[in-house]
Amino acid sequence: MSLFTFDSADFDVPEDKGGKSFGPIPPGNYNVECLDAEMTTIDRGQYINLKWAVTDGEHEGQWIWDKVFVEGGYYDNHAENDLKYKLARIVKYSGIGAIKKDVNELLDAKVSVKVVHKPNANNPDKPHVNIDFYNATRKGGSVSAPAQQASPTIPAQPSAPSPANNFGADLGDEPPF
Repeated sequence: MSLFTFDSADFDVPEDKGGKSFGPIPPGNYNVECLDAEMTTIDRGQYINLKWAVTDGEHEGQWIWDKVFVEGGYYDNHAENDLKYKLARIVKYSGIGAIKKDVNELLDAKVSVKVVHKPNANNPDKPHVNIDFYNATRKGGSVSAPAQQASPTIPAQPSAPSPANNFGADLGDEPPF
């Protein structure tokens, strides 16, 4: 048996000033790196349990956990391609391209994420945290938000009288019936 001794008086340990929060990360856009990837099988299917670390900004070092279902899970009524959509985005945007052996190939993957909070009816103090992966342009260590699709512009239409009420409508020479 080897002996081990340790005395904290031998070290200058800084006073704890609260550190980073372990609560859900605020909504926003973040650059992240994969720290852990583990395939998990449950009675409803399989998912990859992922742990990400924010790599820059105010929340640098904070962790984000995500489950990426690849079979079954909460999405039993969706097609298998719908389940793998999130995984495809991670693999594509990180530059990995394909997973050839196991999920550990995701380790050290760097991607950008958009975090959104959704209300939790069962526990309003703990919102559901949804994560979407996107291909960001990184400028000076900050994340560019994902491009928003422009809404189609609909030209203004002249207001037409209601078919149920033509009173006061300018009908010209046309009869109201």
